[in-house]
Amino acid sequence: KDRINDYEVLQNYPNPFTDRTKIEYSIKKNAPVSVNIYDIIGRMIKSITSINIGYQGTHHVFWDGTDNNNRKVAYGVYFYRITGLNGSQTKKMIFLSNSDFSGTVYNMTYSKNIENKMTLSFNQEDSQSYNIHVENTDSTMPRIIGVDQNNVILSSDSTLNFEAHETLSKYTSIHDIEFSDSLIGWLVTREPGSIYKTIDGGKVWIGLKTGNSKNLYSISVLNKDSIIAVGDTTLYSTDGGKSWTGLTNPSPFQLSEVKFVNPSNIWAVGGSIPIVGQKSNVILHTTNMGVDWKVAYSSDEGSLSGVSFKGHHGWVVGNTGYDNFGVPLILHTTNNGESWIKQTTPSQVQAPVSKVQCIDSLIGFTVGYAGVLKTTNGGINWEWVYHNFGPPFWNLSVINDQEIWINRGTNILSSTNGGQSWQQIWQRDPTNTFTIETVYFVNSSIGWAVGSRGTILKYESGNWIDWHR
Repeated sequence: KDRINDYEVLQNYPNPFTDRTKIEYSIKKNAPVSVNIYDIIGRMIKSITSINIGYQGTHHVFWDGTDNNNRKVAYGVYFYRITGLNGSQTKKMIFLSNSDFSGTVYNMTYSKNIENKMTLSFNQEDSQSYNIHVENTDSTMPRIIGVDQNNVILSSDSTLNFEAHETLSKYTSIHDIEFSDSLIGWLVTREPGSIYKTIDGGKVWIGLKTGNSKNLYSISVLNKDSIIAVGDTTLYSTDGGKSWTGLTNPSPFQLSEVKFVNPSNIWAVGGSIPIVGQKSNVILHTTNMGVDWKVAYSSDEGSLSGVSFKGHHGWVVGNTGYDNFGVPLILHTTNNGESWIKQTTPSQVQAPVSKVQCIDSLIGFTVGYAGVLKTTNGGINWEWVYHNFGPPFWNLSVINDQEIWINRGTNILSSTNGGQSWQQIWQRDPTNTFTIETVYFVNSSIGWAVGSRGTILKYESGNWIDWHR
């Protein structure tokens, strides 16, 4: 009964299948016809009951990718069976959810564009075997993890397995972003344990498997291989994010920021409302990618949220309180954290600072609730370069001693003269509700701003572009 004479199924395998793919069949004489869908272990998951009678000729039906309870099924291999009077005929299919399959198939001298979403390259080595490579194009969703298979013998019933990864949702909030070069970058989001990577300059962000479910707030990138992220835990990778190692912090505090100085010199800071008998802030130092952390400083005076180092010279900033009403807390070291000195700020500053970035041992900038402060003598004196009692500035990116970028939740400003004057370069449309949390520049020409509702803005050719939302 596997083959019958009164009709035949016209769909051939391999047949990447979506909810818009026809299941075609041809009937040589009138006969009742039914169509059932089965999963790979033989369970019938869908009966297409709208087909009650078949008439002579060619016909087709659609399967919408749901089971009999109208629940969407997963990607994978399925079978459809068309049954008539004298038996049934079964065909295998690859179901690709509710998205179109597409690609480009190559051999030695011929190429054919099926569509523009996925590329499969078949490079012939000899008459029997092929090298097969799967890669993404700009619009491939979900993203596919590149696969190379060598010396594959293709037949009319060949299957190429690949893995699709989660892509960035427009509803998640993004805390931090850094790049190793103009193309490769990482970001952390509000979703527990979530780290995303791009390899094409931010066109597509692929979710990485961290094996962690704790919140992350900051990420620092040394190069294309070495990355560290902190928050309620610490994660590091030495293979570009393919695998992650979770580490235990020697402190009960949430870590707000982490920064590489070099492979053997990494700093992290944090703090929280103190528990009775405990300190309220901490500076951590590691020389082996976080395997071992040393508490370089801890006190019960407020919380710490920003860190920046150049060689053995560094600054850490925060708030003497635990809300928006404390005063700036600025700590400075000249001996790689062996000792810390509390620095003073102009007396009129009565609002916390949140982030800091130094250019060298003398010049640094810090931003916060009251504006932007600058030092040119190692922090002996801090002076206003932008004074504002409106919405707070959340972050900054210092490219050199002249070019500085700062951001509030709703706008981005820049200075090209060391902070003497500032220009508003980008302003959020008043009809939108997202906020910008972090601004980061790869170099003078390429920058990024991220925030709530999956917002990613890219600065390129002198303009900020809404890159992903």
